Amino acid sequence: MTKIIAILATHGVEEVELLKPWKKLKKAGFETVLVALEKGRIQSMRGDRTELVAAGARWKDEALVEDRNMISSRNPDDLDIFCEALLGQYERATPKAQPRRKALRAAPAKVKRGAEAEEAKARSPARARKRKPAARPATVRQGA
Repeated sequence: MTKIIAILATHGVEEVELLKPWKKLKKAGFETVLVALEKGRIQSMRGDRTELVAAGARWKDEALVEDRNMISSRNPDDLDIFCEALLGQYERATPKAQPRRKALRAAPAKVKRGAEAEEAKARSPARARKRKPAARPATVRQGA
């Protein structure tokens, strides 16, 4: 079973930050699909890493930042660490392929009708359970 990963990118993406992880994922056996806001090509950049800060993101001066399912790095020099973390996340999230089990097929039920059905009901385990006897009034002895 092929594992497919969508890579979201748009105009202005740092070229190496798109291509290096893409190549690492393909080499590891993942199928990658580029997802963008528009059909056609996107324009990548070289040496322009500031668009996230301009959009209001909090930037940390760390080689790798993991926030739940989000993994990011600060610049192209950190891509090796970023790619290893990315692959690790997908390997943890991807269950190992299990062999398919044969489906169990039940034998078709035989429909019982009439007296045969009544007899089967009488023999059923639910009906065979002992029931508590109904409460009886206490016997009162009148003595002398």
